[in-house]
Amino acid sequence: MTTTAAADRGDHWFGEAAYDRLTAAAETYREALLVRLAGEAGLRASEMVRVRPDDLRRVGSAPERHLLTVRDGDGEPDRETVVPPGLEREIRRYAADRGGDETLVDVSPRRVQMLVAEVTSRAAEQTGDERYRDIAVRDLRQYFARRLLVDAEVGPRVVKAVGGWGSFEALEPYLDPPDEERVVGAIDALVGRGPRDGPEAEGGHPVDGVASVVEAAEGCCAFRLGDEGYVTSWPESAERVLGRDAADALDRHLSALYTDEAMEENRPDDHLSTAAEEGRYEGAGYRVRGDGERIWCHTAVAPVREGGFAVLLVDRTGRKRRLDSVRDERDRLQRLRTVVEAVRTAEEDAMAATDRAGIERAVCERLADTAYAGAWVGVSGHASNSLSPEAVAGVDEADAERIADALAETGAVETDGPVVRSEDGPDPLPDAASGAFRRQGIRSLALVSLPARETSHGVACVLSERADAFCADERAHLGTLGRRVGHAITALRRRKLLLSDTVVELAFRVDGDRSFFNRVTEALDCRLSLESLVTGSDGTLVYYVTLSGAAPPAAFEFAEADDGIAEFRLVETRGDEFLLEFVLTGSAPSVALTQAGATVRRLDVASGESDLTAELAPDADVRSVSDELADAFPSADLLGKRSVEGSEPTAGEFRQGVPDRLTDRQESALRAAYFGGYFDWPRESTAEEIADAMGVSSPTLHNHLRKGQRELLRTVFGATDDAE
Repeated sequence: MTTTAAADRGDHWFGEAAYDRLTAAAETYREALLVRLAGEAGLRASEMVRVRPDDLRRVGSAPERHLLTVRDGDGEPDRETVVPPGLEREIRRYAADRGGDETLVDVSPRRVQMLVAEVTSRAAEQTGDERYRDIAVRDLRQYFARRLLVDAEVGPRVVKAVGGWGSFEALEPYLDPPDEERVVGAIDALVGRGPRDGPEAEGGHPVDGVASVVEAAEGCCAFRLGDEGYVTSWPESAERVLGRDAADALDRHLSALYTDEAMEENRPDDHLSTAAEEGRYEGAGYRVRGDGERIWCHTAVAPVREGGFAVLLVDRTGRKRRLDSVRDERDRLQRLRTVVEAVRTAEEDAMAATDRAGIERAVCERLADTAYAGAWVGVSGHASNSLSPEAVAGVDEADAERIADALAETGAVETDGPVVRSEDGPDPLPDAASGAFRRQGIRSLALVSLPARETSHGVACVLSERADAFCADERAHLGTLGRRVGHAITALRRRKLLLSDTVVELAFRVDGDRSFFNRVTEALDCRLSLESLVTGSDGTLVYYVTLSGAAPPAAFEFAEADDGIAEFRLVETRGDEFLLEFVLTGSAPSVALTQAGATVRRLDVASGESDLTAELAPDADVRSVSDELADAFPSADLLGKRSVEGSEPTAGEFRQGVPDRLTDRQESALRAAYFGGYFDWPRESTAEEIADAMGVSSPTLHNHLRKGQRELLRTVFGATDDAE
């Protein structure tokens, strides 16, 4: 029976490639060992838990082989099964720290089945093939039987014995009915005709019979070497597999097929020596075709009786690529799981911190301890584009400062989303910090913004020892972490202001033409007052300002000539005053104060001077806030500092103030619309239905709702004058 025949009948989709993908899904040595004990040694779950390391027995020496004693329920030997060399090494490795009398697997048979089920479920997730979920230990034993019967053509009696099957009926599905060729071959062997009667009978190797099989097999070739390792025969199969004709291959040394790396380690001579001394060499590695292409081959070298060596090569390049792909995907998913867990716990630690330093420290330590080589959080200076690490974990602080300075010089600190720099990527690591990267073993980094509502709280720099770190999924998770950390810092600052009976109020004056608003008011002899500052979706800042003493077109001429103004428009005319909108991409005094941790309450600009009032929590560092503003605007002066009652209303105060802003009709309309489901989506009630219930017309209801909602929003945003 052949594997193809089985596949044609649809009996067995679970072949060698599928088995390799399953073993690659194992995350621990124990999981891999349990799968292999069933799939390569034919053990049942109940038999695995009785295996002891000293149950392995070596048989033969050239080549060396091993058998494994399988014990019954009383612990007595029941049978022996074959153990491939790779599995034998894994058993000994796993048992290295266990005594010979201890069982290899110290769990119950039920737990063995559960562990195998976890591996099969993981394989289904990694490959997208749900059939893996149905694989159990019994299916792995069937795979073991099929490999012996079909691939190795081992006799059913031997397979029955090593697998512990009670009858041949269990093996019947894998046995093809004999065809005419097999019947004739059996008769020839019975009457004594065959390779033993041919010309090779005295030579040691029945080459004719083997060669015919090799020549017909795809990706397989056999050739001969002389005593010194030079090619003496080169059949068509060798030309096909290795891409060299006989004229090019004959009289060349075996080393011509090996890579430069293998030559440096003297592997060709080692393989020949092993074959000569131990009777056989087997291994796998890259071999070089005539066109220079590397192919992954299983190689077997054995001495022949008449002198020289026989070499068998099997091209397994496709299988290796598939296996490498599965392993790479498994490693990627494992790394991503580690990153996700690190991000999750970092968020939890950040939310539990009681101050900004604690938030930054918790995030850096969690990332450095679990998923990355190191991390630090830095605050950027406005004027010099500098970057100063405030919290550092996993790397030397001095090297963190060198990396920060180098990044600041490249302008990399001005970023909205995670920006990756790698030694192998399109955006390389900055040369100015090459020594720091080398000392810390850093091969790539990601800069993650910590955004606030109006600006940014700085950046987190995440460092990795892998050049291929920070895939799209990693960047997405880190970006989410950055936003949540920024939100946590903002929420902490607002919470301190809300819980404080008093706050620190600072008054600043900024003159000079560095500020756009200063330039406008000085040139037009007008006044600008800030009403609101909003962060745009692309990280820009939207200013709503009231203009008095000049016409909007005159102010817009300055905006058109300023590269720091992305958009501008007239929002509303209020008699002699105008509400204007400016979208700024550059800096401004209010932005610098916000980024330093202050809350701007007032901004008035006239005659080229900006007067600002900002509030801080009582325990805030006033000196650092003042220095941050001066860094961006050197002409800034601190005019005054005082303690005042907090201006943020409590929730109770807010609710108490709402009825004073609403008329009875407005409150009734809002209540009817809210409880009637008008604001739900999809709406539970239409405006007409609400209006009918209130006994008013639909236009009247809309008027009450619009004015009532406006009053609520004016209360939320602290507006005092009626603009209508």
